[in-house]
Amino acid sequence: MKALNILEKLATKGGVVGESARICKSNEEKTIQFLKECYEMSYSESICSIWGTDLVNEIRRYVLKKFPNLHYLPFEEKLVLNKIKQIRRKKSIKQEVIANYLGVTQSCYSKLEKGESCLTLNHLLQISNFFNLEIKDIVDNLFESPEEEF
Repeated sequence: MKALNILEKLATKGGVVGESARICKSNEEKTIQFLKECYEMSYSESICSIWGTDLVNEIRRYVLKKFPNLHYLPFEEKLVLNKIKQIRRKKSIKQEVIANYLGVTQSCYSKLEKGESCLTLNHLLQISNFFNLEIKDIVDNLFESPEEEF
């Protein structure tokens, strides 16, 4: 079972998560609930760096396959990603151009922009540099209208 494989990997991470993963293994309902909670936690930059992108993406794929209507992304991160997309579109820049700058594939960048992979502070710094902006220019005033000049 895919869920048990993920639990095994989480168990190696130690701490409360590792212990919880070991406890949940014997109960499918608890396993699924625990993985849903891990899915929500996976949007934390610190959790993403501790667990690693591969494990985080494996958790996200499993949970989204099991619960196709579930989507969780911290509200502020959604707004930041929307603002990045907005800036890119306003400047008529294709995803592929930014992806090349970041050293990733267009598909990888698309997943980042959609919130399907971790937006790290390093990504945000590189993207702001690409646009010749400060990070604060992207994250400040997230509630302003899309007509704002960049």
